[in-house]
Amino acid sequence: MHVVVVGAGIIGATIAWNLRARGAEVTVIAEGPGAASTATFGWVNASFYLDDDHFRLRTAGIDAWHRLEAQSGLGLVDWCGCLSWEEQGAEMAATAERLNGLAYETRALSRADWTRMEPALADLPDEALYMPQEGATEGADSAAALLANAGVPQVIGTPVRRIVEEGGRVTGVETDQGIFHADHVVLAAGSGTSALLGDFGVLLPMVPRPGLMMRTAPVERVLSHILVTPGQEIRQDAQGRIVASTVANHQEDQTERIIERPDTVARLTLQRMAPMFPTVELALERVTLANRPMPGDEKPVIGPVGPEGLTVAVMHSGVTLGAIVGELVATEITGGNVASELLAPWRADRLLS
Repeated sequence: MHVVVVGAGIIGATIAWNLRARGAEVTVIAEGPGAASTATFGWVNASFYLDDDHFRLRTAGIDAWHRLEAQSGLGLVDWCGCLSWEEQGAEMAATAERLNGLAYETRALSRADWTRMEPALADLPDEALYMPQEGATEGADSAAALLANAGVPQVIGTPVRRIVEEGGRVTGVETDQGIFHADHVVLAAGSGTSALLGDFGVLLPMVPRPGLMMRTAPVERVLSHILVTPGQEIRQDAQGRIVASTVANHQEDQTERIIERPDTVARLTLQRMAPMFPTVELALERVTLANRPMPGDEKPVIGPVGPEGLTVAVMHSGVTLGAIVGELVATEITGGNVASELLAPWRADRLLS
């Protein structure tokens, strides 16, 4: 079986890796590296979720990342844990009770407890929650590493113009440079997915969700965990850069249009963060704007759609869900048994018109 995966971001890469592991021939075709994966905060977690089904999928996603690391031999995720004080008082206690009630380990820490965990920080609250099972990954780097590890050929800079179909079955994809034949096509093209479905009269609603992510120039190691603050989420990458969203709670951010200059927003974020890091001087290195792939009801869309042989996989957050979606989609395509209880809520027919 030859499968063409449209999209080279984290979702496309995990699907391609799992397809190769199951013996399929795979080609990845994309206009460029996954835009959302290059601008992601990279937080692997299940402490944020939309409903019970979403929580189960996200916790399965954490487990799947551990399996993917073991199977590939790659160190993809920094399992550093998360410290959160976005909420305080009764709201924080209620969150801890809710998550622990779901068997999702969440510890309440005093200032003395967690100051020992992050001694370089200042301007700290009196209490925080600790989720030790959470981690972070560099979306674009992990995608590239997985594709290289699996030996998947990539055709980059060649946008797919349409899905080729004959007699009700997909037979490949068309680019400006010609047709790539395939037995199956996976659309993991993020916010560009809807346009490729239009030829079949399939309208997949997407909502605009632009996001800004900033990175500082590298500094000495001052942060050991992911931080979820009332202002924004923050972490430090392996090169020493402080990585932060420019809005509070970016996973629930409803912004549909960014009209401010990205560098202006990023510098305001730096000013807001600076009191936390008294031992280093933070300087802006890069700010990235990308559209997060967000289906109309803000939930993942995964599975067969349109003609036979076409699968779609579009969602936010692809980082948390990438490993489990790769497993499930590849297993379904190659004819194996799938965990139907995990995939059932995310089928495309709930949104298609």
